Amino acid sequence: MSEGRAVRLLPPDTSGFHNRTRQLQELRQQAGDERGPVRCLITGLAGIGKTWLAIRASHELSSRFPGAQLYYDLRGSTGQPVAPAEVLGHFLVLLGLKRSEIPDHEEERATLFRSLTADERMLMLLDDADSVTQVRKLLPSSPHSLVLVTSRNRLAGLRTRHGFHQVDLGVLDPEDARHLLTRSLELTGTDEEEQAIGQLLDLCAGVPLSLSVVETRLDGRAGLITVVVEQILAGRSLDLLVDEDLAVEAIFDMSYARLSPQAAVAYRGLPSHPGPEFGLAAATALLDTSKGKALLAIDELVEVNLLERRGEDRFGFHEVVREHAHRLALDEDSAHDRRTMRERCASWYLRRQIALCKAIAPRWTVTRLFDEVEPAPAEHAAGELEREYANVMGAFAALDELGLDELLPAFCEAVQPWQYTTRRADDLVAVATAAVAAAQRSGDEVVEMRMRNLLGTGYELSGDFDQALEQFETSLEIARRLGHALGEQSAWEWIGIVHGGRGQLSEAIPHLHKSLEAAERIADPVQRERARNLTRMHLERLLGKASGSSVKELTGLAGYFRDKSEYVNEARILELVAAAYRADGQNQPAQIALERAVAQFAQAGATQLQVSALRRLADVEDALGEHETAATRRVEADRLTTP
Repeated sequence: MSEGRAVRLLPPDTSGFHNRTRQLQELRQQAGDERGPVRCLITGLAGIGKTWLAIRASHELSSRFPGAQLYYDLRGSTGQPVAPAEVLGHFLVLLGLKRSEIPDHEEERATLFRSLTADERMLMLLDDADSVTQVRKLLPSSPHSLVLVTSRNRLAGLRTRHGFHQVDLGVLDPEDARHLLTRSLELTGTDEEEQAIGQLLDLCAGVPLSLSVVETRLDGRAGLITVVVEQILAGRSLDLLVDEDLAVEAIFDMSYARLSPQAAVAYRGLPSHPGPEFGLAAATALLDTSKGKALLAIDELVEVNLLERRGEDRFGFHEVVREHAHRLALDEDSAHDRRTMRERCASWYLRRQIALCKAIAPRWTVTRLFDEVEPAPAEHAAGELEREYANVMGAFAALDELGLDELLPAFCEAVQPWQYTTRRADDLVAVATAAVAAAQRSGDEVVEMRMRNLLGTGYELSGDFDQALEQFETSLEIARRLGHALGEQSAWEWIGIVHGGRGQLSEAIPHLHKSLEAAERIADPVQRERARNLTRMHLERLLGKASGSSVKELTGLAGYFRDKSEYVNEARILELVAAAYRADGQNQPAQIALERAVAQFAQAGATQLQVSALRRLADVEDALGEHETAATRRVEADRLTTP
């Protein structure tokens, strides 16, 4: 490089930068590595603040690199990225070469640039990169250099082949977002003002560019907050979040325009997914394609930061991006196509829920779909049921909104076991209420009988025993009129359970005996045996030692449910076994039974029941003098009850 030329191309620092303390520290630490060239890629959603962070970091670190400080906007997101040869020619002139000394060919320019910068303690900021190839040809050879690259694309090859450290930028947290939005406002603290600020924060969703544009638009005038909110909500669009140069929505339009046709379809379609995040199987069903093609489209969206990877086989949209994609879907896809995608996805969740339900809770059902779906492997069923619960509830809401009455009862049968096990009473009542209404509209009395039975379980779970009895008695009336022995047996059983919950043993026991009588009329031998054993379990639970059952008989009953993979019922009986042992002063076998009960409740995802069993186990261990172990059990119980 020619002497006396101090190349200083960094843009001025900007007031738009806010916080990013962790990422700045990450870049500082990387820049302190003297073992070779330092190369960092800053990637993230459009408008997330990549350039702001890179400029701030460059200014903070510039004193460590007294040689050339280069900057170039590579225009990767515009669809017309700058050719490396053009960038190299620009740098070579600034580094002191005459234009006549600059080679015509790109590779020769790159070689000359590396030669001129070989010994420089230099800093380079390449903004808005398009591809690995574009960046690779611009890299200096100096072992004392710092290169910062920003891109909406993830450019994995920079990390895997060229030693780049990747810094991922996410949205601002609520506190930082509020500060950025309101830092120039004199707030009055009124309820109306706070509500408007909250709406603006929701609309901007933590994206720094959106927040800065709104801040500029307000221009220190707090009184305009409600007006700006009304304008944005009137259009439900980001295109009102504009400054004189750029519409926030336009930056997403540019990314969308560069997608392949398959990825563009996925971008418009996937926001109709009913929950906050999804896996590949659900995306495949929604898009009606193969897993391979769905994965290619998803990977492309992730690469350009239009879709977030949130874990193994978990993906989701940022809310600002979701809104943009939804608007495109409204503009480009027919109402029929949008409805079909929603229906396909919700139906896939229904069938998957049935498969998982059959794996953990082989209960009696009346809807046709249960006969068509094979059970899923039981090993990881509870984990998937919990992980997908929000999506499943969203799918149910979608089916209800779409008016698909024929699927709502099946959904209720599929989701009720997990809702009951995990004590989600309000959700169970809501789903079953909708299913009862759907059954009534269809005129199918068998389905209505079953749905009222399930609605009763929701009310029983919530402690609303009057409503529970009303539903069970109506279900019983329908079952007896139809001669449906299984429906009658179940209704008698649940009426007994409700009376037991009220402490009315004189009412509960006779109803449970009627349940046993009805069980003998069930034609299916498998369901007949299960009905007998369920009713026996409830009688044992209510009568305790007065039932006269031996530990051996209770253990045999637990074994029946274990063989059927009904882990919750097995664990409930093991608690009865432990109580019988304790009543005889045998704490050691009681401990063993409760340890097994805790494990089975945990495997089934029955957290509240697991907590109860842990506390009973701690009491037994205290009685055995194992106080440290007992204390550990109670700590674990407290941890499980902490949100």
